[in-house]
Amino acid sequence: MKRIIILFTLFTITGLQAQMVVKKADGTVIDDGQVFTFSSTVYAQAVLKFYVQNTSTTDNIRVKIKCESITNANGSNMQLCFGGVCLSSITAGNSYPSGQPVIIAPGASTINAFDDFYNQNPGDGTNYPMDYVFKFYQMDASNAIIGTPITITYRFNPTLNTTGFNAISTMGIVLKSNVTSSALEIETQQASTVALYDVTGKVVGQRTLASGLNTVDVSGLQSGLYLLNFNNASGQRATMKFVKN
Repeated sequence: MKRIIILFTLFTITGLQAQMVVKKADGTVIDDGQVFTFSSTVYAQAVLKFYVQNTSTTDNIRVKIKCESITNANGSNMQLCFGGVCLSSITAGNSYPSGQPVIIAPGASTINAFDDFYNQNPGDGTNYPMDYVFKFYQMDASNAIIGTPITITYRFNPTLNTTGFNAISTMGIVLKSNVTSSALEIETQQASTVALYDVTGKVVGQRTLASGLNTVDVSGLQSGLYLLNFNNASGQRATMKFVKN
């Protein structure tokens, strides 16, 4: 009998901690640690709509969102809408709503509130990606944090917009091939720089290109799709994809 009581208690505690589920507007579950990358500041292409669902059939849940950190931005023009309140800027370390948490009834969700994250800040033209890390968490009636939080990253990286061979050729750059297993051969007419990104927007390499033929070693990269972001001394920019096989 004691063993049954203990197991029932553990099950009850686990159930209480699992009452909150965060989903995209289409119903897809958002996982802890998930990164959402956008290359545009146009609303239709850059908005991340979400809702929070209470999976309990008996208890309310009280939810807030904390901005854990901001990288390469200052929080301005980053829209956060949650619980009927829309903010046009945010601050790292702050939780939202600033007052009482959003209370969600048993079996209900915030789906009709049209909650979203939306970055309108294009950045400084150089320092990317811009990362906003948000944590969804629950609170009890005394405002103590309970349960298991869900942390996500909203990432803005305009370098994911590829412009192709024609754009780099106007910069006086020729990429011999955009499929390779070991090295990229890049010919330039003037000094330039190239940054290599993976598909999540993470910088995996940088190189200064001298006028003439350059060889960029990519043998250490895992197989997959990458992006090359070119900048030259004249201020021109272009981005294109390459495949490491």
